[in-house]
Parts: sequence; structure tokens; C-alpha cells
Amino acid sequence: MKFTAIIDRIENNNCAVLEIVKKGSIVLPLGILPKGSAPGTAIDITINKNERYEKKRRSAIINLQQKLLRNNG
Repeated sequence: MKFTAIIDRIENNNCAVLEIVKKGSIVLPLGILPKGSAPGTAIDITINKNERYEKKRRSAIINLQQKLLRNNG
């Protein structure tokens, strides 16, 4: 999913409030925004599901659970 957002304002010098065209707003850390971003800057944002990372994370959690069960048994 791709959408456009406009930086509405910067808060506490560490995050930006972005207005998503016809969708609402989100708050993002300044560190992930393009250099030179300021109020009024238009930004294209793409969001994709990362199934490979999700699978890796689930596997790590299952392995940790199994290890904990072995150590408590």
C-alpha cells in the first residue's frame, strides 16, 4: 500500500505528525524521515507486510519457549 502524507508539525524535536491524505494522521520519529523534512513536506510512504521477518521472529519465539520449557522441566 502506498500513500502520500504531509508533515503537519514537528513535536519535541524528535517526532513528526503527518497528515495522510484522506486517511488520518500518524506520528513518526524524525530519524526515519528524509533529510531536510519540515512542516509542509510531502512524503510518499509504502507499507508492505514482511512475511519473511514475521516467520523468522515466530521461529525464534517458539525456540525460546521450548528452551524455557526444557529448563523448567
